[in-house]
Amino acid sequence: MDELKRLREAAGLSQVQLALRLGVSQGTVANWERGFRVPQTGSLIKIASILGCGVDALPQPVTIQYLTGRCASMDKDARNIYKNARQTAGLTQERWAELLGISPDSVRRYEAGAMLPSDETVLMMAETTGILVLPLWHLRAKSAIAEDMLPDVPLPQAVLKLLTSVKAVSGSIDNLIQIASDGMVDNREEALFEEIAGDLDDVIQAAIAVKCAGGARHAE
Repeated sequence: MDELKRLREAAGLSQVQLALRLGVSQGTVANWERGFRVPQTGSLIKIASILGCGVDALPQPVTIQYLTGRCASMDKDARNIYKNARQTAGLTQERWAELLGISPDSVRRYEAGAMLPSDETVLMMAETTGILVLPLWHLRAKSAIAEDMLPDVPLPQAVLKLLTSVKAVSGSIDNLIQIASDGMVDNREEALFEEIAGDLDDVIQAAIAVKCAGGARHAE
């Protein structure tokens, strides 16, 4: 991202100095400037404040372009969300595989529908392309598959499980807001974040169980 580098140098800051003021690593700033990663919305606001420019002057995540109608090529209902994300970001299969730390063959299999990427890989996909809604579409795709695999659970039991899971997450909302406030998960927050993420997984699974139980009951 040559524009980010130009604005940083115009402000008289080195990569290290900008990184310190943002609370990120120098490597993160370097990756932004090389186009390997895309700063997310929270980081963009901080960068604009530090460099004395408007947010619009900075490279925008693809998600912002999509939501404001400037990215017509990304179709959220497309059959292969992973291929569309890569192409929208202007990456080859080989380059994306390199950024994700996987083989090009794995990328080809994802895009051919031969296998689903892991949740961790999809999060990296979202980070490297700037398409922040990709994990949501991924979860929807997984849900469609999971409906045929979940064991039959009575609707009352499924609802109780969902409410219990939601209650567990609700008690962590303040902690989650605090973790997200600086746009990153530091070493001190990592364990707590993983715990909250596990609770969120429980909510997702419980919600799918309710949906399946409700559908089976309706069918009867």
